Amino acid sequence: SDRDGGIILTVNLDNDIIGYCCHGSNSILDFSRRNFYEPTDFFEPIKKPSKGMLFLRRGSFYIFYTNEFVRVPPGYACEMAPVDIRNGEYRSHYAGYIDPGWGGEEGRPLVLEVRPFDDNILLYHGQPICKLVYEKMTDIPDIIYGEKAGSNYFYQKGPVLSKHFKRA
Repeated sequence: SDRDGGIILTVNLDNDIIGYCCHGSNSILDFSRRNFYEPTDFFEPIKKPSKGMLFLRRGSFYIFYTNEFVRVPPGYACEMAPVDIRNGEYRSHYAGYIDPGWGGEEGRPLVLEVRPFDDNILLYHGQPICKLVYEKMTDIPDIIYGEKAGSNYFYQKGPVLSKHFKRA
């Protein structure tokens, strides 16, 4: 915690494939298409760095995931918020909202959308990357995130691209 009520999460760079990088693309992505696009047309897989650190280029877009498994109880929702900018000027998320029921009983890692803005950044395994701020709901929703609701990312366990891309 950084004493503001948020829970700090760290980045996982300790698997064979730790994420994806998009340096840019001239292809157009039609968001109405699901399980349609080849990931390699837009992204390059990133392998585990041999020295435990990864160099992120300013302006590139990266997909990573958290070291921690997250669970959001049905009576709560949470927001993914930035950590202290002394780690570098970057964005770690774009949706930023995690639904009630996320993670089920055992929890799931969160996918991170990382984009350095002002500087190139060195990223290392276990580095603080974002924080979660939980908010109590006024009521428990009738339908919570999960398999029964047809949630797209219910089974994610690592760096997952959006529902528009074919799964490996």
